[in-house]
Amino acid sequence: MNVDPDRLRSYNLSPQDVVNALMTGNVVIPAGNLYISNYGNDTVSVLAAASGTLFGQSVSAGVLATLVPAASGLSQPEGIAFDAGNLYIAERTGAIAVLPAAAGTLFGTSVNADTLTTVVST
Repeated sequence: MNVDPDRLRSYNLSPQDVVNALMTGNVVIPAGNLYISNYGNDTVSVLAAASGTLFGQSVSAGVLATLVPAASGLSQPEGIAFDAGNLYIAERTGAIAVLPAAAGTLFGTSVNADTLTTVVST
């Protein structure tokens, strides 16, 4: 991303303000993948650092891929987090969904690998 320092100054913004805005609602994990929650489109995407498979979906390095499509029923995702390989998605409604790395039980809810599941309802 290229930013114009003069234009930023005209809005009383710094380059760090831009970085902070990009980090809100998004997360970069140690593998270098950037996960993006898209509030307006009800999706979660990834900009993968390397080609391969993430959550059962093929991804290419440097190409934005949608991991959770709008048709999944996600409602205004506002934040994302990781724990033990699971991708947690906080929705504006207060619900929390998970895209689990493996089948099992999370927060008393049965989950299947690579299948979006709501673990906290509102």
